Amino acid sequence: MQGDGDMAAMGDMTGKVVVLTGGTDGIGKAAAIAMARLGARLTLMGRNAAKSEAARAEIVAQSGNAEVTVIPGDLASLASVRAFAATVREQLPRVDVLANNAGAYQPKRRETIDGNELTFASNQLGPFLLTLELLDTLIASASARILFTASFAEHFNGVRFDDVQSAHRYAPMTAYAQSKRANLLFAYALARRLRGTGVMVNAWHPGFVRSNIEGNRANPLIRAAAALFTTTPQRAARTLVWLASSPALDGVTGAYFSNDKRAHSSRGSHDVAAQERLWRLCADLTGAPDIPLAAGSRNDIV
Repeated sequence: MQGDGDMAAMGDMTGKVVVLTGGTDGIGKAAAIAMARLGARLTLMGRNAAKSEAARAEIVAQSGNAEVTVIPGDLASLASVRAFAATVREQLPRVDVLANNAGAYQPKRRETIDGNELTFASNQLGPFLLTLELLDTLIASASARILFTASFAEHFNGVRFDDVQSAHRYAPMTAYAQSKRANLLFAYALARRLRGTGVMVNAWHPGFVRSNIEGNRANPLIRAAAALFTTTPQRAARTLVWLASSPALDGVTGAYFSNDKRAHSSRGSHDVAAQERLWRLCADLTGAPDIPLAAGSRNDIV
């Protein structure tokens, strides 16, 4: 993924414990290989056993780091997320980095076993529940980092609180954009709540990436254009690895990044009322406990 000069810009991750979703393909697998090369101890969430084992073997082979494991889990199932988190708490001594990287784009509306719309469940409700289930472990770990893979698509649609499940009208990109806005609303609300704990919460935008999400778009002209204007998963993953590892980011929280530098998310993503409404909605849908907002907290995320 990187030459020696690029690797020097990253931080040494020897002994760091990383939990990564979406690590069996695309950006996630590229990031996993890079973090393993930096010495991280990786735990991946895997939905498909055969694919997960193949990805694990590839990461080990390319990085030379055998400390890569897969725990079964499906972000679309609340019970599966809870089981995954319970296994992580049982097997890992701590969690230094939680990278909520997995993303789904669904051409047609589908519902999960819990009755939630699949895109919103996979991209927002699952990461919301997983993060809160692991929060005590993250807080107990020194200077832990929580990372969210967002998307520029969040500029196109806010959260439709009157139809968050897309029950009345479903459009794939609208549902995807809504879930990515929700990621940012949650990340910023979480960063406010965790100030003073030592846990850093940041989000990032990988750009337009050649990945399996793009494979959902059947138009050959779109695929041809994507080949010209998109970046590779390996290049996109650099920002995620940097956010997970760089000592220069110690203490940085509630920020948004793209291409290895600070960036600005949409104005709507900074709406505190929307952040708190989204939090309450996700708590209701997942049964996760709330985290009180610390006295004096304000929306100082840029």
